[in-house]
Amino acid sequence: MPAQRTQSSGRRRCPRACSTCKRRKERCDGLEPCGRCVSRSMAAHCTYSIRSPLPILNQGSIDYCEPNRGRRSLQADSLSRPFLQPALGPSRTTQIPQESRLIQYGQGNALYVGNTANLSFLQTIQRLVENKPWAASFVDEPLQHIMVEASLGDRPNWIVELVRQPPQRPSPADAKYFIRWYILATNCVLSLFQESELYDSLSAWLQNGQEALEQDPMSATFFLLFAIGAQTCPEDCDGLAERYFGYGRFLAMSGAIEDPTVSTVRTSVLITIYLLGASQQNAAFMYLGTAVRATHALGINRSDVNMLFDHTEYILRERLWKAIHVLDVFMSASLGRPPSTYETRDTKADVNYSATNDLCAIFETILTHVYSKPIVSTQIVDDISEHHRQWTAKLTGGLAVDDIQPSELIDGEGGKKVPNIGLCHLKEAYYATTMLLARPFLVESVSRNMAQRAAATGLKDKNTSSSACGQVFAHACVDSAIRTADLLHGLMSAGEVPKRLPFVVSSLFHAGLVLGLAHLGDLDGMFPVEKSLGHVQNLLVFFGRHDAAASQIATTMGKLQAVCSSYLEHRTREAMARQSQLTRGLFGSLHMRPQLHTGSSQQPYRQATHGSSQAHKRPFTPRAPLDRQSRIGPGDHTVIPESQMVMNAEDEILELLPDYTFMTDPVLSISPITSMFDNWNYNTPSLSSLDPNCSADPDLYGFWEF
Repeated sequence: MPAQRTQSSGRRRCPRACSTCKRRKERCDGLEPCGRCVSRSMAAHCTYSIRSPLPILNQGSIDYCEPNRGRRSLQADSLSRPFLQPALGPSRTTQIPQESRLIQYGQGNALYVGNTANLSFLQTIQRLVENKPWAASFVDEPLQHIMVEASLGDRPNWIVELVRQPPQRPSPADAKYFIRWYILATNCVLSLFQESELYDSLSAWLQNGQEALEQDPMSATFFLLFAIGAQTCPEDCDGLAERYFGYGRFLAMSGAIEDPTVSTVRTSVLITIYLLGASQQNAAFMYLGTAVRATHALGINRSDVNMLFDHTEYILRERLWKAIHVLDVFMSASLGRPPSTYETRDTKADVNYSATNDLCAIFETILTHVYSKPIVSTQIVDDISEHHRQWTAKLTGGLAVDDIQPSELIDGEGGKKVPNIGLCHLKEAYYATTMLLARPFLVESVSRNMAQRAAATGLKDKNTSSSACGQVFAHACVDSAIRTADLLHGLMSAGEVPKRLPFVVSSLFHAGLVLGLAHLGDLDGMFPVEKSLGHVQNLLVFFGRHDAAASQIATTMGKLQAVCSSYLEHRTREAMARQSQLTRGLFGSLHMRPQLHTGSSQQPYRQATHGSSQAHKRPFTPRAPLDRQSRIGPGDHTVIPESQMVMNAEDEILELLPDYTFMTDPVLSISPITSMFDNWNYNTPSLSSLDPNCSADPDLYGFWEF
């Protein structure tokens, strides 16, 4: 009997499916976690993506977005419309598809990660190559495995233990040692103190008795400073750093949290920095929120309010604001979350110009006017690139206000030269803004290139090429990633480098993803992508010896490198197969697939002759499915031995290529010529000479050059 049909009203349709079931093309029940993930013991990896309806894009607009719609739809859009019209002329606008990404975190919790986050960029790359056989291991990498959240200890009663047995104050020599490493690691990021004033306050604090630690308001600050110094110094002081941090946090939060003060803001900032170094980004994000709200309550975010105080208090409040704003834009960009602070000062003013503040303003503009808006015009992109050019021109004059020395090396302990971490922080942040602004252009360029290779087997269509302006931005993104790798590569051979630098690790992750995407977009012939990607991987392994997040990122980058190598091999074989097809038309081949002769008549292959009207036609011979043991033609049951089946990877690729043999006919019809080698003039240059006075247009390339 036929199966009983279920009425449409009785059918249950699942409105959504988890990411794992979508990737495996299985039926999902829509639960959290779904039944299939539970049965496979993959409940922690069961995630759902919230998708909003895609807006209708106007023709002639720019698509300044972070694509995350799947490879087919993304490539179809890239083939059907230009990415960027020239920036000259009237301003144009476009709507940006907004998507949210939820990552499983902890026991059933889900965290939001926005478009600017490195994890979102990684997911975009995964979806671009999700249907490629050479990228299977990289596509199956769950995002939550990369978002490492280390534990600060498994002792549930750590507060009671610290109250009963507080850590002893370090000796004056150890205290100065930890303070020195704190300054080295946080230069340009946390300019909370003048170095001379900090050492004077430390000497006075060390003279107090041990019993007066809890009553001294500076005790929490100094214990947190010791914790950051012990966390970043080359020696293995992680246990001591954890005790210093726990006690300093206890002193800071025991009573000051209810009454916002400048000390509350300062200790919250120090707690945030320590948690970032301990690979606890979400905990750091929570403490930063406390500092931001206290800042707004005290009016520290407004320069006109700070000017009401005396000069010493004014400098202290301005330093606090700079540190909070730096942390806020960094965490907003790295986690893809809306910024909590906004700048009201004129950061471009020449009086007391701060390169750090001005660069944070660029970050803030990108976050609030590009990635957080549904509509973006080309005028905004032009304004941001103009701001970049102004910043590079004024960089040298703005270092003094930020207490950053202009040299690459600075004097360390005992007259040794150590890397200028403050200058590294500033430069890699500048490159990060360029990559963040130009990243969507690179994604669009690579997706279009992949679509063209899939549609025409590598033959680019000139009608669908991206605009010159869009290519400039895409190349600027790759250029900034390479410069980031070159800038930070010297840290591996330097003598004294902090072992934990979360800002540097985040920039390396971003640069590595850009370089990997550029490699997949065939830009390795224009830029030294493979070499720079190796530098990034080595640096991540270097910092991963002590940093859990850097270690996990290094593992992911290793998989991305393997994917790039597989793609390079695939691309090389594809090119070799196309060239071999042309060579066969000229000289024949000794390893062609043997022809199967059956009783039925078969049309012979044509001979390419000059003037033949059938020169461009090839016979079509239908074939049955073949296995490794036999080759059976239509109506034929003859078993062909394995020795006669000469089949290699080149022949496999040739089956997917179009007919290139017609290109050999013009070659065969050319009249014979004689090549003369004895009259060669060695004074004749083999390449055209370039005018050394000719240079590129600075208006196009100046915004990412120093």
